Amino acid sequence: MRRWNGAARRVAPLAAALLLATSGVAAVTAGLAPTGAWADDAAVSAQADASYQLSLYLNDPTGTLPNQSLSVTLGETIDEVLTRYSIDYTAGQTVTFNDGTVHTFQGWTTGFEQIAFDKELAASDFRDTGSNGIHEIVLTARWTGATTLIAASNASEIPANGRVDASCIDAWQAFCDRIGGAGANEYPIAVNTTTLNAAQQQAYDTHLANGGFEGLKTVDIAFDEYLTDGSDGTLDVAQHDLAASDGVTFDLTFFGLEDALGVDDLTDVWAMRLPEDGGEPETMSITHDASGNLVINDMTATGTYAFYTYKNVAEPWGADGNLLPYTIENGVMTFPDHPELGAWYQLTVEADEGISFDTPGGSSAWTMTIDACRLDEDDPLFSSQPNSGIYFVRGDGQGMSTNLLVEYPTDKALSYELSSGAGTVSRVGGPNTLSINLSAPSTLKLRAASETVIANEDGAMLTHQAGTVAGEDGSSYSDDAIWSMLTLVTDWLDGDVATAAGDAINAAIAGVTKMYVYDIHLEDPTGAEFEIPAGDQVTATMRVPLGMSLEGLRVFHVADDGTVTDMNATVNADAGTVSFTTSHFSTFVLANVAGAAGGQTDSPTGNGNGPANDTLASTGDASLIACAGAAVTGLAGAGLVAVGSKRRK
Repeated sequence: MRRWNGAARRVAPLAAALLLATSGVAAVTAGLAPTGAWADDAAVSAQADASYQLSLYLNDPTGTLPNQSLSVTLGETIDEVLTRYSIDYTAGQTVTFNDGTVHTFQGWTTGFEQIAFDKELAASDFRDTGSNGIHEIVLTARWTGATTLIAASNASEIPANGRVDASCIDAWQAFCDRIGGAGANEYPIAVNTTTLNAAQQQAYDTHLANGGFEGLKTVDIAFDEYLTDGSDGTLDVAQHDLAASDGVTFDLTFFGLEDALGVDDLTDVWAMRLPEDGGEPETMSITHDASGNLVINDMTATGTYAFYTYKNVAEPWGADGNLLPYTIENGVMTFPDHPELGAWYQLTVEADEGISFDTPGGSSAWTMTIDACRLDEDDPLFSSQPNSGIYFVRGDGQGMSTNLLVEYPTDKALSYELSSGAGTVSRVGGPNTLSINLSAPSTLKLRAASETVIANEDGAMLTHQAGTVAGEDGSSYSDDAIWSMLTLVTDWLDGDVATAAGDAINAAIAGVTKMYVYDIHLEDPTGAEFEIPAGDQVTATMRVPLGMSLEGLRVFHVADDGTVTDMNATVNADAGTVSFTTSHFSTFVLANVAGAAGGQTDSPTGNGNGPANDTLASTGDASLIACAGAAVTGLAGAGLVAVGSKRRK
């Protein structure tokens, strides 16, 4: 989170009436929208129809206490106006709201103006509401009980205010105590524009690209504590963090946000919190109050927040609903009269018998695909039937995907491949949904396969024999729907786990010269580890690490109790890979064993799940394990064993 340089900065006056909104509670007193600005005495006096008022907001969501607007004559004090209108709330006075709760009046707040109640009021003390020449000072009632007021700021042209939820008043008081304050009214919310650090920027850009959004503004939201008034008219403030661990939740209402974000309305505006370390953004719950102001609900932490909306991308359709004039050359569609539409790449879908697919669609509000049936009738690619398998996919680099829904036989797995290699296809949208991005024309080939194939960026691959699963409703489906959504993790290990595995290998096997220790497992879409079902098995294939020999290459499983099992691996010398079949995952070791025969060249006859081979010699020297993190290419001398450095994605 950004921090201010120095102890002082200028805080603009309160630019919004403190209309407080919580979930399900409408804002009060329409017509007092904070659209104006403060003016000096001369400017205000020049308005012949100017009128001045003291607006009282009783901060009562039940409506028991009505808000009031009191006419003010310049030269009066706030105390005199309150007395003239018989406004006699006094500190310690108790009031019962319509919901039956009893609250104690603590006093009035005038927000950032901090106008003394015995000061003779001048025109410059009032704010122009922008409505019929009305200028106002806002007083907001402070009560103990079910709600605690948090004052607001417009330090970055985004005036805001919030309300701590009734369920966390004790936690809020604990937060105030922790940072050395007496209560909420000493800690207004400061909202200031900010810049993102590199980690935040990456997380933000990824979120926007994956959703077809564009960013509007990033802000820093924090609690500011008043210290002293500076002699130069500034306020010295200290900024405090609120963490989720504090147990405080609050809603934050933004006034005049349309102007600050440069949008006409807030209907399609969202907000997220960006952790400082660049972790997964927290998408916030958004509502709008009765006046249309945006409300972020259930905030649990201060920090960096970002507002965003759908990216505004031009559509390829004319006012009559027909496709705009276009040209197609070598599979690339362009719109000469509308270059902002960019290039659209031809996607041809070819499918095996028994596989069906629906017309692909975009994963955002704008058009992402054009079916051949929408082309001109005299176009060679025109098809009179929808879903012909010839489409044009937007290639404007917006980061969005074209989604193709595919149905395939229940006892098969789905195999898919882009022929040109000019793009990507994945199943991140679901087991029956292919998400496609193209950077050139391509053909998508859909095949019914006997195995589900899972690959990762390290070049490792897992295959699982497709089968049928019975649904709760009596239907059946391919278990490819489950396996295709898993992620294969192949991490090099170091530290105590790798050392223990190396000790176990050296104790069980003679002649080990080099080894790599791996954590191999599967994860489901939530990141939880996936266990291979009982009676099932998979085949894993890995690249042989640089510096390891294909001769004498063995794969061992090391159980938690140190038991070593030979996985009877198969080596593919041409591909430089090693494969083994297993029914469970954990710690595996790739090892070169001196004097051992080369890996098998045909399919292994066992699955490596039996007991440890009791005939293995136990003459290995545990001292041969090299320092964790040593590179294989840097090893020298017989009997040296390498342990790879851990790589977590």
